[in-house]
Amino acid sequence: MKLERRMALFTGVLLFVSLLFVFVFLDVFFMYILRREMRSTTMKMFEIFVEDVERSFSSPEAVFDSSGRLLSGKDPGIGEKVGMSFFQQQENLSAGGLLWINGVPYVWLREKETLSLVPIRPLYHASAAEEWGLFLVSFPKYQNVVLTKFPLLQNKWQEVVKQQAARLLTEGSVGPLFAYDGVWFMRVLRPGLVIVGYLEVRLFSVLVRHFVYIGVTILVLAFLVYLVVQHRVFGRFAKTWRSFLEGVSRFEHQDYHYRIPVEEGIVDEMRETVLAFNRLAETLEASYYANDKLFQQLRYNYYHDKLTGLPNGNKFLEDFSTFEHPNLLLFDIENFSEWNMYFGSSMGDRVLVQTAQRLSSLSIYPRTFLYKLWADRFLLVIDQPMERRELEVMATYFLENLSNLAYDVAGQQIYLSFIAGILGANLLSAGVEGNAVLTAMAGLLKKAKVMHTFFFIAEDMKEISHQTEENLKTLGKVREAIQHSYLVNFYQPIVNNHTGKVEKYEALVRIQLPSGEMIPPLTFLTLAKQAKLYSFISRAVVMHALDHFRTMPYQVSINFTPEDLADKKLKHFLLTSFSNFDDAGRIVMEITESESIQNYEEIKEALQPFLALGCKLAIDDFGAGYSNFYHVFSLRPHFIKIDGSLIKNLDKDETAYSLVRSICQLAKDLGAKTVAEYVHNEVVWQKVKELGIDYAQGFYFSPPVPYEKLFGKE
Repeated sequence: MKLERRMALFTGVLLFVSLLFVFVFLDVFFMYILRREMRSTTMKMFEIFVEDVERSFSSPEAVFDSSGRLLSGKDPGIGEKVGMSFFQQQENLSAGGLLWINGVPYVWLREKETLSLVPIRPLYHASAAEEWGLFLVSFPKYQNVVLTKFPLLQNKWQEVVKQQAARLLTEGSVGPLFAYDGVWFMRVLRPGLVIVGYLEVRLFSVLVRHFVYIGVTILVLAFLVYLVVQHRVFGRFAKTWRSFLEGVSRFEHQDYHYRIPVEEGIVDEMRETVLAFNRLAETLEASYYANDKLFQQLRYNYYHDKLTGLPNGNKFLEDFSTFEHPNLLLFDIENFSEWNMYFGSSMGDRVLVQTAQRLSSLSIYPRTFLYKLWADRFLLVIDQPMERRELEVMATYFLENLSNLAYDVAGQQIYLSFIAGILGANLLSAGVEGNAVLTAMAGLLKKAKVMHTFFFIAEDMKEISHQTEENLKTLGKVREAIQHSYLVNFYQPIVNNHTGKVEKYEALVRIQLPSGEMIPPLTFLTLAKQAKLYSFISRAVVMHALDHFRTMPYQVSINFTPEDLADKKLKHFLLTSFSNFDDAGRIVMEITESESIQNYEEIKEALQPFLALGCKLAIDDFGAGYSNFYHVFSLRPHFIKIDGSLIKNLDKDETAYSLVRSICQLAKDLGAKTVAEYVHNEVVWQKVKELGIDYAQGFYFSPPVPYEKLFGKE
């Protein structure tokens, strides 16, 4: 018992001394911080007052010359003799001071040849600072004018100013000066004119008050801790605390089996804490197993395709680094999106499930891994060394079994066509990432489609990687152009074939980087569509075109895709922009006629608000290999732009000539004007006019050029 009391007494004294030291340190630190912050804050406020006074000097009521003659403003009543007397003094006298005219205070400011009188006006910031005292003082008479309503004894400021007069004459500014009951500032505005500021702050009383607060708090804490020690729970508390820390440590390692033993003789609060901890441990132990089950389900969903149950792309990216010799075969169902749209998504899901089962059953190598990627694509990984010939045999084996066996869908036997992109393990360099491999595989599928072959095997990974790298660089430049407004419009004139005069211009986008590099649209537009950046480019083209042609007497053609019209946000932006344009009839919306138009009725409906505004509609690239005459002319376009592939050989290809003549006749019957693209020489232009085409466009007239060069404007 004696030992415990001595420990408690020693601990209490040690604690009291330590807290006393902390108390002194905090008081000193607080005094330092308070003084520093007050110095900074008050100095900034005084600078604002000085700026207000200087600003008032810029608006004098009257200005006199050296002869006392009034130059500007209104004479408040000093007269020429008085005004002239200011200039009869020596040059080294005051350049400013105070003057009372008919009982009204003025500030006089003397320049080389002029004298300005400024009335004392209320200051904006000073009027709101009720705790500040501000006044102007003139030397050497110590006349003063109070700028605020703050009560200040006359002898008080005179005493302070006279004490600091020598410093003011040499340094021009004094302050902040900390006094018992406030802070003083002084600044020479003009020789002979000083502004004095005073902020009433009883710094000592503030410090004493905080000393008391901190001291009382620390003493109370020391007393409470001392009571705890005196209750002889120091040892039991320490033991229980160690057990508590042990429990927390086990919690961090997800070990919820530990329980804190309840010691006899500990205070009730500690006992309740221990019991609460044990109850929490029991709850966590029970929920851990339930949450672990949920976590495993979430993990499964993240790494597996919900429809087929196969591992997905996320799992492939995680597994890729573990493969030793991965040979990859990426399979794609041809025209699956159209098939899915025709038969319905439920039928499409059945096809995907059967394809997954069929690929799983066809695998003959022990280390074969099948993944279901996006849409209708399946990735097969054979992790063992294989020659090119083996890969060709395997690709043929899989494709024949997939394509030649019927699929049972809703009782119907259907056949599907597959293509594949193949990448051998020998082409994969060390350190290559899974995302880069997937991008390369998608490129191989695209090549197989373009070449109309069942599969395409990569010959050189460097070429694929280089193209991927170039695409990423280009996308980076596109994002940079959108973010920093590097997108610019070039314009190509469209000539009326009947008059030979330019009546329209087509807006064509370019990227112009600060380095001077000019990126043509063919390089980045397709990538921008794939990266979902195309709508930002469309916005930039529209804003530039409408700004450039707002006051010009020409029509301007702007290209749009069916996807642009389906984008609700972009459509709203276009309608707002076109509505604010002076004459929407000078806006021609060019829609490219292609297979991407799935539903002409939707396009027709989307165009109605624009046509109601008066915008004109043009079908671009008409006759470029895909032309649904009925659907196109159901849109009732104002212009048909005949594709350059037909126009450029008009003087040599009789078939092209006949086809263009048929298009012109059909357009004429339906009331649409025709535009010939790609007119590159005089001979072709003559053929165009011979066919009766209304307008012509091409390099024969002008290549696309910047707006500034076209119209000579900056």
